[in-house]
Amino acid sequence: GVGVTRNRRKRTLIWTQPPPPPPQQQQRRQVDCWPHHPARDWHTDTAMLRLCHLALALACALPAAAQKAAKKPNIVLFLCDDQDLTLGGWTPMKQTTEVWSSKGATAKNWFIHTPVCCPSRAELLSGRYAHNVRMNTTKGGCMHMDTNKVNPNSFGKYMGSQGYTMGWFGKHLNACPHDPPPGWDCPTCYWFANGGGADTEPGGFFNATFSDFKGGKPVDAGPLYGGKSGTYKANTNGEFAGYTTSLIANKSIAWLHEIAPAGRPFFVAVAPKAPHVAATPAPWYLTGTFIDALSSPRDPAYNASKELLADHHWLIAQQDIITEQQGQQIDHLFRDRWRALLSVDDAVVGVMSALDELGVLDNTFMFFTSDHGYNLGQHRLPSCKLNVCEWRPLPLLLD
Repeated sequence: GVGVTRNRRKRTLIWTQPPPPPPQQQQRRQVDCWPHHPARDWHTDTAMLRLCHLALALACALPAAAQKAAKKPNIVLFLCDDQDLTLGGWTPMKQTTEVWSSKGATAKNWFIHTPVCCPSRAELLSGRYAHNVRMNTTKGGCMHMDTNKVNPNSFGKYMGSQGYTMGWFGKHLNACPHDPPPGWDCPTCYWFANGGGADTEPGGFFNATFSDFKGGKPVDAGPLYGGKSGTYKANTNGEFAGYTTSLIANKSIAWLHEIAPAGRPFFVAVAPKAPHVAATPAPWYLTGTFIDALSSPRDPAYNASKELLADHHWLIAQQDIITEQQGQQIDHLFRDRWRALLSVDDAVVGVMSALDELGVLDNTFMFFTSDHGYNLGQHRLPSCKLNVCEWRPLPLLLD
């Protein structure tokens, strides 16, 4: 990773719990750039909704008369996939901790309202609870989310209407639209997105396929990258070794170098697949790190007794005991998840270094979080996202 200049202003605020929501009237004024809808719930007592509302509030905070005298802040969102906190999922982020969390705010009690892939991301993108954007049937959609209620009215549309250049690099919804949704298709916008790719290799962390649109127009891929217009297929023999985290990080940095000098405010999401399965590490982190000798934590919920699980949901209560072989597989996955996060750590400091080099770091708000956490043997779930809330606080950093 690349270091960051140290002569920045220092923030010392530490959140011990999410701050209380503002009064409803004040809250509505704060997000007036997002048109009201009678079916939408504007409460902010969930993590991802808070994050979405805060980003919109920052984008819309300056009244028109003040915009000539002050610049709207840039916003950077790092959005991981399945990164836990309770089981030490933040530990591999050593560079990020050094250059970011000591200067910004860290939430200590950050939970997700609907902690599974597409519902969590639909809430973030739409600012609406999952039950307000779900399908009206028991089948279909993106894990039952109605993408027609999400993509046409995501925060990207409304931030774009406030003059923001929008860029998305990495995993979007699991059912990711091929063409950029409204707000992500402006002349300076970039849409380099997928649904996370496969859970096996190739196609997961290596040689994944992305939609590739610049300025709302499809980018022509060369023969090495599939040769299709608007579709980019990574290649281990091509740029950044075809490794997803390195790919989206470097492409987002290149885009920042293109658009930041123009002075227009920007939003960029850098959304790695890590540490989602297959949790494939980059070749340069396969061995030789402090992670090699580690095992997954055996906390009190690991392989819990049948008696302790008796009053849980039946999906949890019926789980069989974890075998010794499963325990070894859990340890292996644990180590690979952390190894995959080493590349995310590189991505964060690389983007921060680029922002510093471009002279826009001090006018940029940065968020780091995950869509939800993970189980590694807790409540007898060897590798699963059937989350039990007391085990699933997530990282959230703000600088």
